[in-house]
Amino acid sequence: MSGFALRALSRRSEAGVVSAVLRQIGRVASKQPRNTICPTCLIQGTPRVRTRAVKGSVSRSKLRAAVLARGLPAEVASRLQALTFARSVLFQTFRFEVDSLVRRGHYETYIGAGRRLTDSDTVEFGVVHSVATGQLVAKTTPVRRRKCKRRFFIKRCRSWTDRVPRGLTAQELRQVEAALRHSAVASASAKLKRLGIRARSRRQAETACYSERSPIKMSRREDILCLFDVDGTLTKPRQSITPDMAQFLIDLSAKVPLAVVGGSDLSKVQEQLGGDFKESQLGLSFEYVFVENGLMAYKLGGELIGKESILNFLGEQRLQEFINFCLRYIADLDIPVKRGTFIEFRNGMLNVSPIGRNCSQSERDAFVEYDKERGIRAAFVEALRRQFDKYGLVFSIGGQISIDAFPAGWDKRYCLRFGGNDYEIYEDPLTTGHQVTSPEDTRDQLTKMFLQG
Repeated sequence: MSGFALRALSRRSEAGVVSAVLRQIGRVASKQPRNTICPTCLIQGTPRVRTRAVKGSVSRSKLRAAVLARGLPAEVASRLQALTFARSVLFQTFRFEVDSLVRRGHYETYIGAGRRLTDSDTVEFGVVHSVATGQLVAKTTPVRRRKCKRRFFIKRCRSWTDRVPRGLTAQELRQVEAALRHSAVASASAKLKRLGIRARSRRQAETACYSERSPIKMSRREDILCLFDVDGTLTKPRQSITPDMAQFLIDLSAKVPLAVVGGSDLSKVQEQLGGDFKESQLGLSFEYVFVENGLMAYKLGGELIGKESILNFLGEQRLQEFINFCLRYIADLDIPVKRGTFIEFRNGMLNVSPIGRNCSQSERDAFVEYDKERGIRAAFVEALRRQFDKYGLVFSIGGQISIDAFPAGWDKRYCLRFGGNDYEIYEDPLTTGHQVTSPEDTRDQLTKMFLQG
């Protein structure tokens, strides 16, 4: 099992990178689990730990080569490579393995930080490498045995208990990992303290890699909120965000609060924006996340603060009438390609796709051109308006291949009651709209507004 955590450093101090590493160690440290390290539990004796610290200063262009030359792995070099476009970075990687043949647990971690020096092409970094190895206790399961022998008319039986070797359960593996992690992190902290490196306070230790002379000012505006659409604003349609754009938004979140609103459900928005909003570095940079046009609203950390459903608005009978009409209409369409998932039910809307949402990217692109020539979706919308206008529904062409059907007032402006690029938000009097043509254009406009001067 392996993993890593990566986040931007706070910007309140001019402490060195090693103090930041010490703060990160405090963040990932844990208490020693009880009843784990003992002769009859899970780990025999005290784990063996090896720790080393690496610190360096080098130009950005030579950063990767310098890191690898110091014996650090490529995964650490890739984390520090973020300094080519970010001001600072703080990270931890880990790898946990159990060798069942020799009954040995192995936990390896790299905890590090780096910053770009102000008005310079120089990068400063510090990494602590710690490895903890523990001999595991052989675990067995009691099995009752019984053997009988018959001699003439007499039957004699003997019973006994055997101890059958077994592997570790999932809970035991978690305990072993926690014990080895505790030993590795404690050794890393002791290593830094032996070198005479101590932070004067937890707050000062937390912030390492930032200078007040940086072009990105430390003050954060709380009087405005930057609200972004997803497709065409932060990402290309239905594609994942680029690493450069993700890091740019992380840096921007230190200057101004951010929020995102999308028409898709939570899983699709998370897929486009780099993972779980409760855990990913980019997800934790958004103050609010509005999915399904704001019908599902989440606060920082994944707290659900609002939920509404189109089923409650329409009722089951009207909903089925709408779905049946759409399926009949699509069945009569004569288009080059049809795939699966023609209707997608969401909390806040019904998404109807004549080609089907299961189409490939190339088929999607081909349908876009075909729709421009034939007006397939425009005609579909007119038919829906004639049939269901009495139900208080609004129909709009959404994305590249679909049509959105939702109650009046349930477009992306709905999220404003909790507090882009889409037309409804762009024209709303509560917002100041900025039209963009691509994620690159979004980045350029934001840089001019918040990160310059």
